[in-house]
Amino acid sequence: MTIPNKYLSWMSAIQAKTSSGELFEWDNHRFMIEPMTDMHPHQGWNKCAQVGASEMMICKVVYLSMECGLNVLYALQSASAMDDFVKGKLDPIIRANSYFVNKVSGNTSIKTVDFKGNERFIHLVGAYNSEASSKQEQTSKGVSKTADILIADEASRSDQYVLNQTQSRLMNSKYGYVWYFDNPSYPGMGADKIFQQSDQMYWIVTCSHCGWKQYLDWFRLDQHEFRKAMHCYVDVENECLVCGKCQKPLSDDDRKYGEWVQKYPDKGGWILNGKKQPFYSEGAKPFGFRGYWINQLAYTHHSISKLLKLDDPILGMTKSVFANMIMGKPYI
Repeated sequence: MTIPNKYLSWMSAIQAKTSSGELFEWDNHRFMIEPMTDMHPHQGWNKCAQVGASEMMICKVVYLSMECGLNVLYALQSASAMDDFVKGKLDPIIRANSYFVNKVSGNTSIKTVDFKGNERFIHLVGAYNSEASSKQEQTSKGVSKTADILIADEASRSDQYVLNQTQSRLMNSKYGYVWYFDNPSYPGMGADKIFQQSDQMYWIVTCSHCGWKQYLDWFRLDQHEFRKAMHCYVDVENECLVCGKCQKPLSDDDRKYGEWVQKYPDKGGWILNGKKQPFYSEGAKPFGFRGYWINQLAYTHHSISKLLKLDDPILGMTKSVFANMIMGKPYI
């Protein structure tokens, strides 16, 4: 069964605010609009950190429960991560939005949500607990609830046994949605396992100089020979991205005004009247798996000069952390 795709208009109508009390901003987050409004039932996101995805997803979870009547299981990698998430993000967002305050209540791990006078729940589960005596104890709370959707945050860093047990609570739902998203760690783990089997949506930008369409990736020109490519390059000397065809700088607007394009259209998306299509339209049915690769090069608030400092071989991040957290890529 398909969930109504009205998340963005709902966010605008209620003037949704972040945990700091500011309105959600979409102009510099254009690359997040399609992932956040996507209601495909089977999703895997390989995503970077620090682009606002977690707080946007919190509002999406509230939308699913409060406006669509779904019971939600939200899994994080550990009990302590769950506690930090609730205290640092979920509860502050509830307090910042008057529309939520009178409709969402409950303790740290279970939020009760008012749906047209009936109760729905958002149950947060720590997918690993170092104090549990067994894996069965770890899952005992998570599997006690029947739910409509499982959202696994930091899926690759979670105990996969626990996630599988938690997923069993969807069996009696007419929805049975499973969404994994990750700052990926190892290939084939967590969200990347779904992503590799999916249609693999890439943020494609167009060079304003020559019209070349390309995806955003981190190929430093001090480490790679320039060759015409379907990706951009990082001009280290001039601290900018350059086009993979004409080698002229890509502007912030070039990075911002991209579009999501499927790499493998036959692996996922929607079907309407027997024809496959990348995006939902009324009457379309989902098939396969939907995957997104989200990296910080699409977020113009983070300059290339700032990212180059994080990639500095002496003062910057390790290669694995840069790949995981900045580029949203698994790394060995």
